[in-house]
Amino acid sequence: MIKKIIFSILLFIFLFNTCAYALDYSFSARIVSTGTKKYKAVKLIPQIYNNTAENLADLEIFDENNEPVPYFINSFSENLGKKEYFTETFKPDFDVEEEGNSTVIKVHGLKNLKLVSISLVTPSVFKRNVTFDGRASKMLYNLRFNNEKQKDLTLTVEPYKVTSDIGEIVIDNKDDKPIEVTAIEATYLVDELVFEGSGSKEYTLKFGNSEIKKPKSYDLSNYKEYILNEGYDVLSIEDIKGSPAKDLSSVKEPYDYKTLFNIGVSIVAVVLSVIIFLKIKK
Repeated sequence: MIKKIIFSILLFIFLFNTCAYALDYSFSARIVSTGTKKYKAVKLIPQIYNNTAENLADLEIFDENNEPVPYFINSFSENLGKKEYFTETFKPDFDVEEEGNSTVIKVHGLKNLKLVSISLVTPSVFKRNVTFDGRASKMLYNLRFNNEKQKDLTLTVEPYKVTSDIGEIVIDNKDDKPIEVTAIEATYLVDELVFEGSGSKEYTLKFGNSEIKKPKSYDLSNYKEYILNEGYDVLSIEDIKGSPAKDLSSVKEPYDYKTLFNIGVSIVAVVLSVIIFLKIKK
């Protein structure tokens, strides 16, 4: 009977621990291993940057057995001669509002991106002053004369790491009608995670844990120059699943799982001590 009670208690601890800590990461993504090289790499995409820590501390790679996989971050700052390789462009969502004589474009999905430039896509003919986030300002234009196009629709903003999800583009229209903006193109510097990827056919990248403050540090980084010289296969990130954690400043979570876990362990320890004491007494 005593053995059954102890077994049940230990099983309860294991299951509770699994449930509580399974909630640690808000997002996961699938990485399919391809290629023939021993080492692999994945380039981070905007959706990952938007939902991870600013210092990328909460990025974790797991193999098919759910075991952590060591990695190091390879970035442009360490490869200054390879800017083109570490540059990516995407078209973020945006909203347009007219405020007086200005067009305000709110660009979404920029959090934690290291922006290089931001560009307008428009069929309108114009030459107007455009500002991004109050820090970069320039006269942009899209003109046609003598069947020749003249245009400069790009604001250079580097170096600039966006700390909020939304950036604002302001177009000074003066007394003219607003121009038509069909798309926004944001160019940013990308980081890649490099890891030893010969052990599994598939890996999982987990991220989105505000409690993890310190970036990962593995032995792999001590000899990364040899890995970079040897080369690696660049893999793609697929099937991102999850949703952002609740904003604790506005919504109080109904349960603090780690506190409950600690309380549960303390109670179990007391119960086990009583059981062992009674067993010895007999």
